[in-house]
Amino acid sequence: MKKRLIGFLIALTVILQITSPAFATSEDNVAYKAQRRVMDDYFELCDKMGTYADEDEIFEIFLAEHPSLSIIDSSTIYYDENGEIPVTRCQPSDFNMMKDSLVYDNDYGTYIYFGYWDWKYFDYLENYNPDDVVAFFSEDYTKLQHRPNVYAVYGYDQSGKRTAVYDPASNNMSGAISKGLDNKHGIAFWVNEILVRSGRIVVPTTYKSGANTRMMTSYCHSWTSSTLTGIGGDISLTGGGINVAWSTNVNSWPSPVTSPGAWIK
Repeated sequence: MKKRLIGFLIALTVILQITSPAFATSEDNVAYKAQRRVMDDYFELCDKMGTYADEDEIFEIFLAEHPSLSIIDSSTIYYDENGEIPVTRCQPSDFNMMKDSLVYDNDYGTYIYFGYWDWKYFDYLENYNPDDVVAFFSEDYTKLQHRPNVYAVYGYDQSGKRTAVYDPASNNMSGAISKGLDNKHGIAFWVNEILVRSGRIVVPTTYKSGANTRMMTSYCHSWTSSTLTGIGGDISLTGGGINVAWSTNVNSWPSPVTSPGAWIK
């Protein structure tokens, strides 16, 4: 009897070792599908609310429709990489990075980051070539990190019409946004600001306990008096943000505009 019991326990242990990864994978898939539904519902609501809807109002309705979600942290102001309001060719009132948030789903134990940027005023006397750069990134990717190819960036023109999408998980990549760099810290994109005046970034993230870090959105504007078009430099991205080595004759902000980020502690 004792030998039979020992044999049963050994067999049970082997079965658990074999099936545990499958259970974990199944749970991950269910959690990701839930995150995907949240992302899709958010963008659908943004489209439904229309051009002049207030971002705070959109988020209030969004959270009411998803009672399992709660905001961990959010912000409505923006700074440069040194934590100061930037002095640039465009005044701070011309460009806005507002309402980035980190949201927790109580049903699935998952996190989603929401970022936003918006041009309030354009100087049409400028030549806006080459493309600008926008990125999302984690201050500490070992604690708060994105999954490869699991994020979505939507761009809108001056009337609020969607003109660009970069959503690799749904194989939906069109319009005036293209990927410029993808590394462990985050993803940077080339953006044609003539066609994309505002944008939303949604990023499912994984979190390790004990973190005291944040996820942020950063934007760098460029212009030139030459006929240069398209991409105008090389991008680097670290936990401190984006940096662009621009081509000759390209003017740019002295430092990127970066949101204060959404913290998790």
